[in-house]
Amino acid sequence: MTRSTAVLALLLAAVALGGCASMGPEQCKAAKWEEVGHADGARGRRPDRFDSYRKDCAEHGIEPQQDLWKRGYDVGLSEFCTPAGGYGAARAGEGEVELCAGRRGEDDFRAAFKHGREVNSLLREVRELYANLRNTVAAALSGEYNRDEVTRMRVNVNPDLENT
Repeated sequence: MTRSTAVLALLLAAVALGGCASMGPEQCKAAKWEEVGHADGARGRRPDRFDSYRKDCAEHGIEPQQDLWKRGYDVGLSEFCTPAGGYGAARAGEGEVELCAGRRGEDDFRAAFKHGREVNSLLREVRELYANLRNTVAAALSGEYNRDEVTRMRVNVNPDLENT
């Protein structure tokens, strides 16, 4: 496995685990369920997320308070289902557009969500390009490329350097 493949695998694992609803015993005991629900709704997470909390907390003999979670979730979802909420969540790579179906202002929400996704995609592309540039510069500085190859790279980046 190449170094870049290993780094990509680690990043994907971190992203996948970051979306987990897993809760330990202390988190289950201390949870302010209305706040947890509000955060889930405001991020545009699906309502079945509560099932994960119920399962995790049941392993520790704790029953999460669904009524409080739902109250917070509904308030948070109302915040999410706005153009600003949709744009922000989509830009961060979160949220489910279907959660706002049939709500007032759905068209504006969908348009903003779409723009947020586009920005998220562009930012991801910029980060990848920057990482590739850093790797190429590091390789060039380490002597991995000969002088002609470095000159070609400089000209590809900035054609005005061709005659320098």
